[in-house]
Amino acid sequence: IENLPFEDPALLRAASTLGAGALRWPGGSVANYWSIADGRYDDHAKSGGLGKVYADIWGPRTAWAPRGTFGPRQFWDGVGSASAGAAQTGPVWVLNVFSLSPAEQLQQVAFLRQTGVPVSRVELGNEAWQYDKNLDSGKRVRRWPNGSAYMASILPVCRRVRELFPGALISVSGHHADQRWNAGLAEYADHFDAVSLHVYSPIQCDLDLLGPGLNQYSAVA
Repeated sequence: IENLPFEDPALLRAASTLGAGALRWPGGSVANYWSIADGRYDDHAKSGGLGKVYADIWGPRTAWAPRGTFGPRQFWDGVGSASAGAAQTGPVWVLNVFSLSPAEQLQQVAFLRQTGVPVSRVELGNEAWQYDKNLDSGKRVRRWPNGSAYMASILPVCRRVRELFPGALISVSGHHADQRWNAGLAEYADHFDAVSLHVYSPIQCDLDLLGPGLNQYSAVA
């Protein structure tokens, strides 16, 4: 998210030209530290770890504008519906289940309802399995140790989405390689409709698992 208003004419022209069939808002890791009600980085995100990096480095790019300038209604009225495909399906709304309190996580669902934007697809967090750095110990830690803990944490949000948007599809955060994480999701399969997988392979750490030689070459090919 840059400091470019969603109704900027050049941005609208670009979106129309691209013809995207799906737009995901407010994006990837940004969503884990974003307040859709305020249209800026969540104040809690500044407490440490990756959230502090986002809030400190990129926060000023949106903080110049009044609260709400980069909100969901503004997004949908601007670039969010600029391409025909996106206008037909509506965005994938990525909710913050990382830095918000449990009560605030539920409030953001109600806020989407209040704004009147189309809600047909909701994603609960971005790459919930990702590692962050504990600023006290310097160690890399997960927000949730496994998929079961993640699902147990977001279950109230799943239920609120079902309550307020009964026709919406809910996606949860899966892992492209960690089947133990995904097995934890499967325990709660009745509560979601899809799994989001972000596959960035082949990256070096994946290739190293294959050993040297032809196996690596084949994976890249």
